[in-house]
Order: sequence, then structure tokens, then C-alpha cells
Amino acid sequence: MAIDYKTGQLYTDDRRCNPRGRCRLFLVVLDLRSGREITRVRVKGTKPSIGQIFIGPHAVYYVATDTNDPNGYVTRVTAVPR
Repeated sequence: MAIDYKTGQLYTDDRRCNPRGRCRLFLVVLDLRSGREITRVRVKGTKPSIGQIFIGPHAVYYVATDTNDPNGYVTRVTAVPR
């Protein structure tokens, strides 16, 4: 998980699996004050990670090491305020 105190947001990952065992991984953004889910973005990966979310000045970076590929994968997530 990662917390951005300036924006009041918490970033975490969430894995959702169907009964056949096929899983999808998401980066989830929560509002720290209300607990409301702001958004959910699908990211590449097969298992949730620990300490792999980095907050940059204009984006959040999700680093997946378990992708069933020989290399890891970095997902850059940005959002435009409404």
C-alpha cells in the first residue's frame, strides 16, 4: 500500500478470482477521509504485491513482479480531477 497525504488517497492492490481460478489484479484508490473507492484500474500481474506502489509527482506507478513473464511490468496510472 501507499498513502498520498497531500491528496488524502490510499493506493492498494486487490486480486479478484473467478471459481475457475482465473484472477485479475487491480490498483485501487481510496479516499482516506471517507473510505470511498475513487477508482479501480486493472494492472498486469497475477498476485498482489507488497511495497510495489510508488507515488510520483503526477502519477502512481504499480510494479508487478509476478506476471507469468520472464520480466516484471510497470503500470503508470494517472487521473484527471473532475
